[in-house]
Amino acid sequence: MPKFSAILLSGGIGSRFGSHIPKQYQMLNGKPVALHSLELFLKLECFEEIVIVCDPYYQNLFSSYSVKFALPGKRRQDSLESGFNALNSRVDFIVSHDMARPLVSENALLKLIKEGIKTPAATLGKKIPFTIKKASPASIVEKTLQRELIWEIQTPQLIQSDVLSEGFTLAKKHNLTLTDDVSLAEILDKKVTLIENLAPNPKVTTPDDLKYVSYLMQNQSLS
Repeated sequence: MPKFSAILLSGGIGSRFGSHIPKQYQMLNGKPVALHSLELFLKLECFEEIVIVCDPYYQNLFSSYSVKFALPGKRRQDSLESGFNALNSRVDFIVSHDMARPLVSENALLKLIKEGIKTPAATLGKKIPFTIKKASPASIVEKTLQRELIWEIQTPQLIQSDVLSEGFTLAKKHNLTLTDDVSLAEILDKKVTLIENLAPNPKVTTPDDLKYVSYLMQNQSLS
């Protein structure tokens, strides 16, 4: 069985949330948003290490958990690399997750691990059910895309450790800024598997998102 470690990203300042407290530390059903996904990762007991990438000011929120810490970087990939460099264990795969996604389910995470190890990288995602159009900078439609081929990408994401390391090197060499973690495999022309997740897995970005996630949690507990 391959070995895994997890890097949980919690370093964003959440400017769109409109609060001095970042979105991932807002209270959600009795505890900070970030703790919901952390407790799931700890529950599975399949990770050699868990590194939380966060501002030192917020490390005390995780003081009762068995985790390590790394400092956030300027960009997402810098934060991920910081977390990667903080790992001590030699593992086959890294699972990364945005802690502003508190609803990721145990089934989805296990599905990612089980199916994702068949290729160098994998990510949870959801097929887009509506029409997508590509536009020019002047907002003129250039093309209607095949929605059957368009996915909304989520986290967690899974990447082979060696691929991740090579991706960091290539991204630095060409000064690339990437918006998600499996892009570090893509730039190496490695296969990335899309794993469909039908369960709600929204990212908390605004106060309305927080209300929506709270509603989903409350209704899940009643079902």
